Amino acid sequence: MEHPRLLRIRRLSFEDHKTRWKYYRWIMLITFAYGWLNNLVLGRPEREVTWEAVGVLCLLTAFFYGAYCARSHASLPRLTRNVEGRRLSSLSRRPFFGRAAGIAATVFLVAANRIPFGVLEAAIVEKRLRMLSVGNLDVTKLETAGEILISSQRSGLKVDPSVVAEFTRKAFEASTENKNVANLAWATAVGYLGYRSSLTTLPTSVPPIESHRLTPEQESQYAFYTLPYPPGFHPSKDMQIRLSNVIVPIEYAAVMEPIGANVNKNIGEAPEYIYWIHATGLIDGMHMRNAVFIASHIIYNGGPLILENVYFINCTFELKVSRNARRLGTSLVAAMPATFRAS
Repeated sequence: MEHPRLLRIRRLSFEDHKTRWKYYRWIMLITFAYGWLNNLVLGRPEREVTWEAVGVLCLLTAFFYGAYCARSHASLPRLTRNVEGRRLSSLSRRPFFGRAAGIAATVFLVAANRIPFGVLEAAIVEKRLRMLSVGNLDVTKLETAGEILISSQRSGLKVDPSVVAEFTRKAFEASTENKNVANLAWATAVGYLGYRSSLTTLPTSVPPIESHRLTPEQESQYAFYTLPYPPGFHPSKDMQIRLSNVIVPIEYAAVMEPIGANVNKNIGEAPEYIYWIHATGLIDGMHMRNAVFIASHIIYNGGPLILENVYFINCTFELKVSRNARRLGTSLVAAMPATFRAS
């Protein structure tokens, strides 16, 4: 003969459906509320909250099952013992439940296509980044920011650039103010700098890359330097350099040359913009104006640099820890296009 407690557990698991589903609803509601409060409101690390939520779910399940087993026999709901009647009743209700389930599924699919989940996710990320920006950054906050960065990039979320800029600025500051988190803060800031570039779009005033291109003969009239490559690097086969077909006076034209070279000084006019696609290079010692870098890897070691009206779109960055690199990173996240000067 089975133990009475085991009989109660079997009764709740296989017979008392109404009570079981009521318990399940409470368990899920409380667990969700716990995770939402700790993660989004209190700003605690997602990894810690996730495991705690799993523990809360298990404890609540054990609690409700224990409470059910402790109830007196008289307080338990009465179950229908007429198996045949229950079977006929369920058969008679099946068409209704089938139609209801179909309608519910249709409504859910329609709503899922209309609800801007990406906007909601972005709003949640913005709230979390604002909370992380309050006060000093420590290891826990920086690790949480790293998790947010990875998930945001993977999901392609379009977060408010000003929120990203504020947190990135704080991370750059922490890399100098707190030696205990300096390296982690710097790496986090550079990572968010790349994410900030993915939020940049070209304004309509900049000719699109798809516009009519110059012929090779026309392009050969103008001199533009290529970026130097890091040691041992081989350029990507996908790398492209394009010039816009809009020709303007030389003082307003694109520049891509070592500082002071002035290679196009004897030309009265030149292309307005130069585009670098899938490029990798060192920008130390360069003077760049009206340049657009797309899906490129930018390396800066803190040397002299002049940027005038330069765009970085979907780029990654490799910045050597230095005052000038910190200034450049802070400038790039603040606004695009970038205008910057370092000596």
